[in-house]
Amino acid sequence: MEKLSLIHLKVPDLYPYPYIIVTYSSKISYNEGDHLEVYGVYGYPFAIGNETPPKTVPSIKGACIEKV
Repeated sequence: MEKLSLIHLKVPDLYPYPYIIVTYSSKISYNEGDHLEVYGVYGYPFAIGNETPPKTVPSIKGACIEKV
């Protein structure tokens, strides 16, 4: 079974919603408040919340994630 990390990444200058969803093909260890650099490919917008229609945020399929 493949391990997958799903990260809700806050990007301060991103408008109108300062979040990006990052998927990564293996498990990584990180804590809330860590600073990360993510390299990858833009994915389809990711639906968040319970609204109808739901809000969507950008997503990235991570190829490399580093703590900085």
